[in-house]
Amino acid sequence: MRLLSRLIVPVGAIAVMAVGTGLVLADQSASPGATTAATKFNPKQLAGKWVGQWRNSTFGSTGAVRGNVKKKGKRMKVLWDIDGTALGCADPPENKTVLKKGRGANRWNGRKFKAVDKSDTFGKVTFNYKRRNNKVTGSGGPGGLPCSVDKTYTFDGKLTNKKLNLDIDIKSNGAPFAKSTMSVGKQQ
Repeated sequence: MRLLSRLIVPVGAIAVMAVGTGLVLADQSASPGATTAATKFNPKQLAGKWVGQWRNSTFGSTGAVRGNVKKKGKRMKVLWDIDGTALGCADPPENKTVLKKGRGANRWNGRKFKAVDKSDTFGKVTFNYKRRNNKVTGSGGPGGLPCSVDKTYTFDGKLTNKKLNLDIDIKSNGAPFAKSTMSVGKQQ
């Protein structure tokens, strides 16, 4: 069932997008990767290249995840790419998301972040981040391609200034279908 073996990719895309958008808050004086509730978000902490891997534990498939975060002024530009056949579709193209400082969709501020994106493969993806506990939640799908039109997914995990880890639950036609994980780290 190759078509669903890549189901983790949609979440990976979201994860990388989130990493790039500046969801992580870190105190420069704290230990590497640590965040504190008193520290406000600074997008510069996420700037750089991110790499990792997704794994579909139901079907045993894996793939690479890559992202590149750039900050310019109050904007955060995130390029992300998930290798493999996401949701059983052909390897999806690289995606770009731009977030601005403020409140609402595709905005970041010192307390939280929300990214909303849409693609043929992943459908409408929503990624939420809360600084207080570095908690990530979100959902996505259905996609607009025949291979992903019946797929939806939810995810949760943690994001720090060095790492993103997600657990992903995938459904097909509303029924449980697969479980995946994603781990992405910032390169030094």
